[in-house]
Amino acid sequence: MRRLTITDLQGLIEGAYSNMGMGHRFLCHVEWTHFLLFVVDINSFRLSPKHPYCSPTENVMLVNRELELYSPDLLSKPALLVVNKMDSPNAESCLQELLHNFKRMEDEYMGT
Repeated sequence: MRRLTITDLQGLIEGAYSNMGMGHRFLCHVEWTHFLLFVVDINSFRLSPKHPYCSPTENVMLVNRELELYSPDLLSKPALLVVNKMDSPNAESCLQELLHNFKRMEDEYMGT
């Protein structure tokens, strides 16, 4: 029998690395994981009416930045990105934009 433990970090917010919000109470759990699964809404996300909308690309970048600022070692963990709400209007074009952005970032990183 194999045991699988899953931790949901839904409360991760900008500034968590500096212990804002639930900050370190959430991030310390990431250190114990062997694998990261990012679930991103294909539609824009808005934390509250006081905050601007964030694109799916911005959401992924925000979470990665928080992880890196908390502990750069976390970026070496294997990860998978799952995009949800693909049945919503304009989801396919939003997905193409997300893929294009990731390809562009990869090209910039690789220097091509």
